[in-house]
Amino acid sequence: DIVDDVKDQLLDKIPSVWDRDADDKAKTMYESLGSVTNEIYQRYQPYRIYQEEKSSYETRLNENYSHALAWVDEKLDNGLELTREYKKFSITPVPAPAEAERVAAQHLGTITFYEAPRTWTINVPEGFEKVEVAIYGHGKEDEQHMYGGWRAWLKVNGKYAWKFVRFDQEVGGIINDYVKGKEVHEVTGKDYYCDITSMVIPGKNTITYYHYTEGPGIGVKVRIH
Repeated sequence: DIVDDVKDQLLDKIPSVWDRDADDKAKTMYESLGSVTNEIYQRYQPYRIYQEEKSSYETRLNENYSHALAWVDEKLDNGLELTREYKKFSITPVPAPAEAERVAAQHLGTITFYEAPRTWTINVPEGFEKVEVAIYGHGKEDEQHMYGGWRAWLKVNGKYAWKFVRFDQEVGGIINDYVKGKEVHEVTGKDYYCDITSMVIPGKNTITYYHYTEGPGIGVKVRIH
């Protein structure tokens, strides 16, 4: 932009061979050239200062980064933690997961609305940590949702875990989540399992699901930790 601006100014000052006042314009052209050159210098100064400061900052940054890397390498070589206490560290092997920590997943099945409600029985082992249940669409076993289905509900051992309450034009389905003790939006359960740990006991437990949704059906699955 500066070059184009100066170029335009110089072209304006160069006299035309057909101009009768060529001598006068040639005389003033050199006088004006000095002011144009000074303007270029003044405009360039901030950029030059910026480049110098930028270069200085990058140099300091690289020096600090190199110093930090050297400090970390030194501490690791000496067997020290990267903490203010500089305590000796030891690597503790991670133990293999216990049997109770393994996750057992089970697809209970898919039901259409005219087959609902349906009850399944699951066996929960002693020492379990968590039991979860999820809903998924027909043929979408890899998906999971806390809630799902028109006018649907899910019971564990005969007690409601959640129940469809009503439909809102703006937010969609409204669910009464009995585990959480409050009403929630159905969409908040997308991609999540419903934690029913507090509703189950070791041994046999029942899960009952109902919906009134047209189509090929809705599936239910559980996983036990």
